[in-house]
Parts: sequence; C-alpha cells; structure tokens
Amino acid sequence: MMIAACDQNGDAIVSRAELAACVAHSFASADSAHKGSIGYIEYGDWALKWLGDANALPSPFEVDGDGDNRVTLAELQARFDAIFTRLDRDRDGNLTRAELLTIRSGVGAGDRPPGKRSKRRGGADAS
Repeated sequence: MMIAACDQNGDAIVSRAELAACVAHSFASADSAHKGSIGYIEYGDWALKWLGDANALPSPFEVDGDGDNRVTLAELQARFDAIFTRLDRDRDGNLTRAELLTIRSGVGAGDRPPGKRSKRRGGADAS
C-alpha cells in the first residue's frame, strides 16, 4: 500500500525515482533527531505510520543489513529497491497497479522457493 501511495504525479504508476523519494521522505519523518538512523522501536513507529502496522513487512530485522540494531536510510532504500525489482515483472522500471496487486504472490512460508514444503510432523495422515 505504501508503494502505491508513492505515485507523486498521479499517473497510477510508481517509478523507481518516485519510490526512492517517498522512502526518503518517510524516513526523515521518523528520524526526528536527524541521527541518520533509527532504532527498532522508531522503525515500528515508522511502519505503523507508513505501512499501516508496526509489525508489517519488511521487518527491521530484514532491513538492518549490518545487524547493528539501527536502520539507516540507505538500508531502507536498499530493501525497498529489492522489493521494487521483485514486483517489476516487465522490468520497465515502473510499477503499475496490476504489478502492485501481486505483492503477496511471491511471499509466504519464509520466501521458500516454489515446491519446497515443510514436512509434517507425526508421519502419514491417518484418514
């Protein structure tokens, strides 16, 4: 939902530049002390405001690339850039509403590759 809201010119398409500007704007609102990084609690506040839920993905654990328990703008930009690349099915550098509607299609079960399922405990089903 945040990515769709990053459409600055109202053409119903989000460019990579629009997303980068939007992420920078949202990060600046969370980094009120202008330290250049936010802690995980501040990240939760950011996620609540910009993603709609403090526990929404991406989590601070996947964004914090260097594991220092702080999230920088560069780390947040890198994570959203990776999400953008994954969603941009036609590789034209823009996200259409149709591409954004598939946001959950490649996610789930820990992002395991297709066809990899966890084994059930307890053996075979007793039908």
